[in-house]
Amino acid sequence: MPTKWKHSELGSFSLSTEFDSRDWRGTLILPAFACFKFRRSGPFKGTSRVALVFRSWIDDFTPGTKEASLALRIVKNETELVKKIKRAMSMELCGTGPDSGMYWREEPEPLEECFETLRRAKIETPKIRPDHVDYLIGAPSITIWVHDESPRRAEAILDFSAAFEDEHGLGLLTNGSRILGIGFSDDPSPFET
Repeated sequence: MPTKWKHSELGSFSLSTEFDSRDWRGTLILPAFACFKFRRSGPFKGTSRVALVFRSWIDDFTPGTKEASLALRIVKNETELVKKIKRAMSMELCGTGPDSGMYWREEPEPLEECFETLRRAKIETPKIRPDHVDYLIGAPSITIWVHDESPRRAEAILDFSAAFEDEHGLGLLTNGSRILGIGFSDDPSPFET
């Protein structure tokens, strides 16, 4: 069974089976994602290096055209997608917009963590705006989950560390052009309708 996989546009990937799933791990350079600079300690600093993982529980899984197309859609739309992440998260943290069902929409502590982090960045504000999200999330990664259903289905999750959720992190469900849901890292659900 091969342990390396290469895609002409996405680059090289190595197989990891550390957690019983089959993870094909690689790295993308996405300059627009460098704006997300949250770090729990130390200076704020973003990176354009974004981990990309194709993950599945399927025993003989190797990424295919469908999964690569989803990753390529994210790459192609990175600038617009970053704007949508910022807008979605500012609305989420203000308790407006589509309902994620997450606790941070209703409890005061996560919001206070956000304002404390913004003060550390020397930003005083009564309301979280899209440009403030740069300081509230960081360390982006992308996981393309491939489910073992028939027909095979893939979904993309944008994962971040977050000022307001230090235990689980933040995950945003996307189709590569829209934000479809918000939740914990690796486990966001579609927005409630």
